[in-house]
Amino acid sequence: QKENTKEYRDDAYPEYDDLLAESEEIAPQLLFTIYNSDGKVIRKILKKPTKGLQRIKWDMRYASKDAISLSSSSFYNPFAGSSSGTLVEPGEYSITMAIIEDGVIQRALDTVGMTIKPLNNTVLPAENRADKVAFQREVAELSRTIDGVGNMISEISDKTKYIKKAIEQIEGPMSDYIADYNAINSELQSIRRDLYGDRLKNRLDIDQIPTPATRIGWIIYEQKNTTSTPTATHRESFAIAKEEFAPILDRVQSLVANELNALEEKLENADAPYTPGRAIKMIQGN
Repeated sequence: QKENTKEYRDDAYPEYDDLLAESEEIAPQLLFTIYNSDGKVIRKILKKPTKGLQRIKWDMRYASKDAISLSSSSFYNPFAGSSSGTLVEPGEYSITMAIIEDGVIQRALDTVGMTIKPLNNTVLPAENRADKVAFQREVAELSRTIDGVGNMISEISDKTKYIKKAIEQIEGPMSDYIADYNAINSELQSIRRDLYGDRLKNRLDIDQIPTPATRIGWIIYEQKNTTSTPTATHRESFAIAKEEFAPILDRVQSLVANELNALEEKLENADAPYTPGRAIKMIQGN
């Protein structure tokens, strides 16, 4: 532009297609992939390319199985903890680097090997580190499922708020619809109590039996940074949580597939206002 100004030339203005392509362009990323000795991917780390000598850090953990959340706290909470996976066991690992550009992944460097060794400075080291990691991974997987069900319960609860409002606006009697709504809402509250405990009892300081979510929560908290053998209490508590959670999962699946789906279909047949997540006849081609 400076040269054009000196020569009294016009500046070229980009075409619309160029501006559109630029606005929709996906920024390139560096992809670091970590493999175990069997060649299985155990962690991926994404970084934005920047100039100069850069450094990345792997905390020697698997990827977290916590439910995905895109929100962040508006203030720093030192007691909030961090979302991280299970510590890997000592052994041989490798890492590769690739560039993701325009949706295409292209390897940039050859595989680099690395060895993780224990410091052997723990008071009660695990006799079988592979067994310890396997147990912690099993706990993480059950926690992932429990988190998923908990988030699904919240999503269904949010949907029912819209459904109730839609029922109120249906052009016709609402007695059948409100009865279905109340039944779903009651089952949601019952499932939430069985999974997380009774909120009223908590407020009244009444003792209650640990739930699957609280059992798994304590196991993860106490196992997260330990290098010791899992205790018999942890193993027993995990077995109880797994057994008690199975029927809760069945109830949630039944609620979504049957009662909720049936009520949403009734609402659509009654030409009720749209509610989140409900398939409408226009999309279905009916």
